Formats: sequence, C-alpha cells, structure tokens
Amino acid sequence: MSICGSVRFVGRAVLTFGVLAVMGAGQAQGYRIMPPPEEGENYSGVVLQEGASWQLVNASGYAADDGGQYYNQNLYMLQSAAGAYNAPLPPGIQTELAGSADNEDTVFIVDQRIIDEIAASEQNGYLSPYLNSIAEPQDYDPYEPLEPSPMDTMARFRLFGRCSDKEVTKSKTLNLSNPITLQNFNMGSGFSGTLQASGDVQGTATGEVRILLKRYAIFGACVPYGVKFDRARAYGNMLVNYGATLSGTINYQSPPDWEWEITKPRLFSLDFFLGPIPVHIGFNLPITVGLELNASLTGSVTYNTGQSAQGAFDYTCFLGSGCYGWSNFVQNSAQPAQTLTGSVSGHIKPSIYAQAALRAYLYNEWIAYAQVGIRPYVHGDLWGYYGNNCGDANGDGWFETVDALTFDLDWQLRVTAAAAAFGGNPKRWTLWSSAYWHIGWWDLIGSEALEPMLVSPASVPVNTSQRYDAKMRPCWPYGDNVSYQLNWNDGTAPASLNGSPQVFVSTYKTWPAQGTVTPQLTALSDSHGRTFNRTTTRNIQVGAATGTWTGWMARDAPSGTGDWELIGDLRAAGFNICNGAAPIGIDCQTTNGVDWRNTGEVYTCDPNQGGICQNNLQTDGSCLDYQVRFLCQ
Repeated sequence: MSICGSVRFVGRAVLTFGVLAVMGAGQAQGYRIMPPPEEGENYSGVVLQEGASWQLVNASGYAADDGGQYYNQNLYMLQSAAGAYNAPLPPGIQTELAGSADNEDTVFIVDQRIIDEIAASEQNGYLSPYLNSIAEPQDYDPYEPLEPSPMDTMARFRLFGRCSDKEVTKSKTLNLSNPITLQNFNMGSGFSGTLQASGDVQGTATGEVRILLKRYAIFGACVPYGVKFDRARAYGNMLVNYGATLSGTINYQSPPDWEWEITKPRLFSLDFFLGPIPVHIGFNLPITVGLELNASLTGSVTYNTGQSAQGAFDYTCFLGSGCYGWSNFVQNSAQPAQTLTGSVSGHIKPSIYAQAALRAYLYNEWIAYAQVGIRPYVHGDLWGYYGNNCGDANGDGWFETVDALTFDLDWQLRVTAAAAAFGGNPKRWTLWSSAYWHIGWWDLIGSEALEPMLVSPASVPVNTSQRYDAKMRPCWPYGDNVSYQLNWNDGTAPASLNGSPQVFVSTYKTWPAQGTVTPQLTALSDSHGRTFNRTTTRNIQVGAATGTWTGWMARDAPSGTGDWELIGDLRAAGFNICNGAAPIGIDCQTTNGVDWRNTGEVYTCDPNQGGICQNNLQTDGSCLDYQVRFLCQ
C-alpha cells in the first residue's frame, strides 16, 4: 500500500477502529458467501470448504487491469504454515509454503486446479498438458551448491531444480473527497454525554502493493501455482485539520474507551493475473473516531477546539511483523478552544481522536489487510480540588482550605498502522507521535490552590541575609517547570525564580531596616504554556536582635495519635528552651533532616506551641518522625 501525493484531512472529529467479523476455523462443508463485495468491486467469492487456517473459495471476477479477462476459479486461501499443512495439498507444496511463511499472519493463495495437476503429474512421472502450457524455465544453476533448506532439498529430488519467487509491484493513483459527519452521538456505558464531528478528506494519492508469485520446481520446469501477499507501503504529504466537541458527565472510576467507524469509502481496486492466478487488491479509506477517558472521580466537562498540522511520511508494512519508515509533522496553526465548562474533584482526562487510514486488502478484508493512518488527538485534562491538605502558602504554620478547577487542552498527531489476516484481531502499532502542542489552559473559578508557597522565618534580623523558598502547593498535579517572581515591595528589583513545581527554589534577601515587610511571590507560568499570575503575600517582622537557636529536640515518635513535640512536653522531658522564656521562632524537620514543608504532610510548626503532626490527617494514616528547634531572644 502506498500513498504518494498530497492528502488533506479537514474537520472536527472524534473516534477509531471498526469491528472485523471472525470466521470459525472448524471443518465445514457447503456453500457460504464471503463478505459482500463493495460497490464497484470486480471480485466476489463463495466459500466451498474450510478448515483450521484454510478455506477453499470459488473466486469470480473481472481482471480489468490485465486485458479485461473474466475468471471463475477455485482458490485455496491459507494462513501461515498451519494452513498449508492442514489443507489438502500435495506434500511438496505444503513443505514449500511452510518454509516461506514469515509468521502466523502470512497469507498464501493457491490455485486448486494447478495443485491437483501437480499431484497427478508427480504420480504419473511427467507434466500434464495444462502444466506444460503454463510452465516456465527453472532458474537453478546445477553447479551452485544448494542451501540446506527444506525447499531446496525437495527441489533436488525434482530433477535438481529450484524456482524462486517472482516479485510483482502494482500501483494506481486516486483522488480523495470524502465527508466526515458525527453529530450528537450518545455513548452511554458510564459516560452520559455527546460527541460531535464533521469534516472531510481531500487530496490525491497512489496505492502500491507487492505480491510474490510462488513457483513449484517439477521435472525441470517452474510451474506458477499461487501468490503471497508480501508488503504494503504508504508515503506522501498531508495537511491535517481537526477539531472536536465533547459534552457529558462521567460517573465511574475506570471508564472504557469508545471507537466507531464512521465511513469506509472504496477508493479503487487492482485486478490482474499473476501467472495463471487471478489477483484482486482493494483499497478503501476507513474513517474512524474515538474517545479515550481516564477519570478518577465523578465530574463533567464540555469543550471544543480545532487545530491543524502539516508534514510528510513514508512507511512500509508487513502482515504481522509491523512497519518501518519515518514521518514528521509540525503544527500549522493554533485556534483557541471555546465554550469551556466543567466540574470535578480529582482528574478527568478525555482524549478525542479521528483517523483517516489508507487500507489495502487481498481479495477481501477478512483474508488480509494492512493500513497506515493519520490520527490527530485532542487531549483534555480537567483537574479539581477542595480541602486543607494542600500546603501552607503564607508560612503561618497552618494549612489553608483551598479549592481549584482548571482545564488544560493539548493537540497531538500520531501515525498508526494495523494489519490482520483470516479474520483475526488486528495487530496495531503507533509508528510516530508528535509532541503535545498546547492549545490553552483555563482557571475556571479563580483557584486558590494555584497560590504558590513562600517559605521563610516569620522574624528575621536586620542586615542579615535570609533565605526565601518558593514552590507550588503539593496538590498541584503537573510536573512542568514553573517561573516565579518574588517582589520585595521595598523599591528593590524583584527576584526571578524557576524550577520544578514540587521542589523549593531559593533566593536570599537582606533587609536594611527594622519593621514589617510584605514580600509577594507570584507564580507566573510553566514550561507547558499554562499562565497563572497567582500571588501569595507573607508578613515578616524585621527586628534588631539576631537571636540564638537551640539544638534539635525530639521526645515523641509517630505512634498513637501522631508526633507531638509541644513546648510544655519538651520542657517537662528536661529540654532547655530559651531558659524558660518564650521563643521568637521555631524550625521543624524530620529526624532525617527533611524540612517539614517538603514532606507533603499536614503539619503545624508554631513557635508558641511547638511541632504537631496528627496521624488521622495524613493520606497514608501515619506521620513521619519529627524534631524541632527554637530561636531564643
């Protein structure tokens, strides 16, 4: 299968992959019509007999590309070596086909009359008149050593002959102009909502396949007796325009994926004789749309968008063993999404895709097909949060109750492939994926959970350098680096910071005068393209006294109700805290040296109380082991 030329995919689309009927492999007698031919096809078939991995089909048609000959012949359709051995074929044919089977999806087509005459000729000791009429000279050199393969061994006993396969490539140019329409499709099954899709496929392309003519060495001649589907190729240039509309409510934790085949227009066929074997290669354009959902809790989402990309690709595919080649697409434009609403506690990640694939099949899709498709995606991510387990932004020792509802939207392009034989489940591959192209990000409610964390001592000495730490709150779900601006509000230049959202990034500041200062930390944006502009303000007292830190103290372990390092309990246990005076500051960390703000646990670090961690407030039900120290006047 080959695409050369240009293809244009325009639209607003949504889902993928049709369903392929599977025929039973048990032995059966009688007559059964194969899947009906598509309109305009020059081939039809009736199953006369079938067994495990083989069928005998009465094939009739019109070789329009080879002199316009009509045919009506019985052909064995065989899958892999198993089909060759199970079908009623002469032993020499069985061995030869089994030796050239590449994998379990290899497909052979064998003419019944020819193999019957081969069996009779081998028994009689000479070629029949019909075989004489189609025989070709052998291509084996008697002075060249034979390779120790089963086929060569059999050929040595057929008058030292060997007949190689003949490669034949067929191609044809096509024009595409096919509409895509999917309106208000209700999916059910845990998602109460609708999808909408519209667009069309336009362009020109060329389809190409390679077929091998199988030839049997007998009595110094090569007798063509069957064909093997070898490979399909797709290459060309493509412009993909794609948009989607999704609206609905999700009410489960592990949703399925949906996929539909919207249409499958016939493109063209190649009808010819390869030796005495009639061959029909069909090409169609299955257009599929799909929805993938990954949800953690109940919620709803509504959005729509449209994007485009342009590039080129070139892939060669084999039945069962995949494809090789290359592709490269770049984003062509970025159109903002519209009409965005949602509600959720947790995550809902809907991915909507469409696919246009060029498919080549042998006789009909049940026997064998291979395809290469272009699949644009729209990836959505709705995130919601409400609670008080999302950090202490202003450093006052208490976790604030905050909320969030945001939606992130990306666009992506993938090149896919699929192949199937004898009605089996298609094997599918992703051949290439673009990066995520960011469309937009929305804060739907003015989310307080986006306010960054600004951490420093509540009281600092004048003319002394102090460290200031910044990061996003621990419930922030994305890992892209965040840019911050720390405004000191004293006339000096602000500090610019950048780093992982869940790792503190630091800067230092020296205050020249006593008094109350109010630095402001603003989370500006991240490397994915999300823009926040959310600010946290911290009140800090700049004093004259430098103070003195005590040593680290720990008297409790995180058993019972938690880890309690209270001032009164520490003094009762014999620890000297500021000689009985009230401390002016406190520092808390785990006994392994991890700052309490980096643990992700709900923790109170208060100079008037001490350090408090309660087991029942932690997500895993257990606190870490903490220690504290105090700053004395």
